[in-house]
Amino acid sequence: MIPHGVDMQRFYPGVQTDFREVHGIPADAFVVISVGTICYWHKRMDYVIREVAAVPDAWLVIVGQESPDSAAIKALGNDLMGDRIVFTTLPHDDLPKAYAAADVFTLGSLFETFGIVYIEAMAMGLPVICSNHPNQKAIVKEGVFIDMEHPGNLAAALNGRDQKQFDDLSKNGMRVVAENYDLKALKRRYMEEFQRIVATETSLPSYSLPLKLKANLTNMLGKILPLRSQ
Repeated sequence: MIPHGVDMQRFYPGVQTDFREVHGIPADAFVVISVGTICYWHKRMDYVIREVAAVPDAWLVIVGQESPDSAAIKALGNDLMGDRIVFTTLPHDDLPKAYAAADVFTLGSLFETFGIVYIEAMAMGLPVICSNHPNQKAIVKEGVFIDMEHPGNLAAALNGRDQKQFDDLSKNGMRVVAENYDLKALKRRYMEEFQRIVATETSLPSYSLPLKLKANLTNMLGKILPLRSQ
């Protein structure tokens, strides 16, 4: 399987950003970022808000498209976190500036088939806290994996954060992306796979008279049987 990829020429540590200044986030604040649709279902942004609200020194940035749930979720965030929460919607080209303003990435979903935001954050050098679902373990590889279903688990991971662990995850996460998800590396893998397919000998079935008669009979029965059932 060749997975999704990320452009490491756009998503990388050191991207210049004024995101904190624009949104009134103190320069020395501990910032958690989550990127996804602002909704209850699947992305579970309400869970993220409740958990980060229980971390006294944390700010929360939520970047995502709006949904019918967004107004209620924003009201919850403002009620629980006040000025410590920022909601915004950004074009994909501007996402690196938001990631660059954060210290850690998290997503409240219990599972993702892939979750490209994980590897975008990792490419930016952010440690990732996510669901302990087998998909996420296989994709993220280097992260903090917790049971996102139960209240208190994300808050505990953030309150008990170890800076050395986060530094190691930052370094190892960038390595994982470079080895597995960098678009340049994936391009090589695609070309290798195409070359393998081209070089593989194939054996096509010959279209003999018995096969032709069988195909015609199958087509004829397919037309007759529906008529009889009417």
